[in-house]
Amino acid sequence: MDTYTSPRKQYLMLKAILSFHEKSLAALQEDAPFSKLVKLPVREKIGRLKYVPEDETEAQYNAIVKETNEQIRALTEGGEQHA
Repeated sequence: MDTYTSPRKQYLMLKAILSFHEKSLAALQEDAPFSKLVKLPVREKIGRLKYVPEDETEAQYNAIVKETNEQIRALTEGGEQHA
């Protein structure tokens, strides 16, 4: 976050981070491996949300939330081998 990012974009960025955090905590409670959670590809997309053009932010945020759900679900439902 910085002074060059709109408040709406900052809000969506923080919301994406918190969504990943909350879903990760729940996955850890279900014995998902931490080593795999920190390597999920969606983490990089969350980090790059700042660089998405303003008019694409909401669509990208929605895609990130969907991807977060899918990737974490794959870990907790056995779609990935536990490490």
